[in-house]
Amino acid sequence: MLDYDKLELLKLLLQSGGDARERPWIHSAITRGRSIKHIQVLIDAGADLRATDKDGVSVYALAQSHGRSDVLALLHGARIQEHLSEEERFVAACARGDEAEARTILAQVPEILSRLSDKQLRAMPDLAWIQNHNAVRTMLALGWPREVKSGWGATALNMAVFQGDAEMADLLLEHGADWRTPHGYGDNVVGTLSYASQAEDIDDGPARDCVGCARALITHGMPLPDSEHYTFSSEVTEYFDSLRLKAG
Repeated sequence: MLDYDKLELLKLLLQSGGDARERPWIHSAITRGRSIKHIQVLIDAGADLRATDKDGVSVYALAQSHGRSDVLALLHGARIQEHLSEEERFVAACARGDEAEARTILAQVPEILSRLSDKQLRAMPDLAWIQNHNAVRTMLALGWPREVKSGWGATALNMAVFQGDAEMADLLLEHGADWRTPHGYGDNVVGTLSYASQAEDIDDGPARDCVGCARALITHGMPLPDSEHYTFSSEVTEYFDSLRLKAG
């Protein structure tokens, strides 16, 4: 349920015996961009605000690294606050889109990017997944590695295309993201676009723009996909076909 914005179904699941303490579900809610209402439902069902995930990351540190001021306010209300390392402060500044603060830390610790853990580096694809444009833009401006993978072995570009976030895809491509980088299912962003443009189990919000993603990929150098190996939605197929006609 936390993979989707389905608050009422989450409540029903918990009321029917789902265990909010079984795993650090608050962490999952944060990384999937769920609302503070989802997190409060988990807390009301017994989820522990002091729980850590398998990497030892606390709810507080994760909320900082994902720019979740609403979660931090809830934690402060519960008198939960932690000292942040230089690396954690840098990631938190990026996640807030606070480029000035992030640059101040970078100037003081020029090697800070090389000191980030794998978990901290995964903040960029995670933030691309929840469509936090300001955070990703700040990270790119400061030299964040473009091909870091998270979730299903996916880069930020794959996350953006899966979500149909054309603006994010264009931003990443402008900063050198590589459409050829393989993801965890053995394909690249072409396969991601193929699946995402046709999937029926993805929330189809008004901002979802798979054609825009296709246009961004083509604009930044991706060749037309092989129509014998890939299928797309009718709208994306029409766009690619129009380019083939123009090419003669």
